[in-house]
Amino acid sequence: APVAGAVVTSGTATAVTNAIGMFSLVNISLSKNNGSVTVTKPGYFKGVRSFKTSAGKDHQVKIQLMQKLLSGTVNGASGGTINSNGGAVINFPANAFVTTAGAAYSGTVNVYSRWIDPTANNLPYIVPGDLRGVGTNGGESILQTYGMVGAEIEDASGNTLSIASGKTAAINFPVPAAIAASAPASIALWHFDNASARWKEEGTATKSGSTYTAQVNKFSFWNCDIANSNFIVLDYTLINA
Repeated sequence: APVAGAVVTSGTATAVTNAIGMFSLVNISLSKNNGSVTVTKPGYFKGVRSFKTSAGKDHQVKIQLMQKLLSGTVNGASGGTINSNGGAVINFPANAFVTTAGAAYSGTVNVYSRWIDPTANNLPYIVPGDLRGVGTNGGESILQTYGMVGAEIEDASGNTLSIASGKTAAINFPVPAAIAASAPASIALWHFDNASARWKEEGTATKSGSTYTAQVNKFSFWNCDIANSNFIVLDYTLINA
């Protein structure tokens, strides 16, 4: 369904989607290797699309926003378990939350989470950024995903919370049966960095049965991927002869 009234930004340029969900940003400056647009609207997770750009050309992007639904609550002092969609699970330890000011938080924690099925037909439209990542060596790779989980954590008043220093939360990523046979025992873990609109390698996830498990110290979207640095960039013009 079209999403009207969403705010779209790219650098300092801003637009608002119309009644049929369309927007236009004209004569703007974008990174050649990593142009990006960000879409925000209350009730949805932030939508980000990254892409390579060419000067003087129009670029079309299609973004499907994901509803930001409450997955559950935990107590900040005792921690707890959140069951997300698709069988994904997040486990929070005790005393693991702080406010944006760095103060310990022990009240009710609202957890909004979303598992992204790596075999879904609409994956290119909902994945944050694109499936390019920057490894720990600084090199760029194309990512083959085995599943993503994103979460936002807030206090009872809707203020953003973070994971406390020295604490981690455990994420269980279900692996769909269609790709289970090719899933390695250990896989690189990547998080989506909103500031750079890129996936960045950070840690590993371990497979047990049909689930990957990883420890994370912050929340954005996390992604289990095999990286492939052997790729080309193809720029072509299609002519009707």
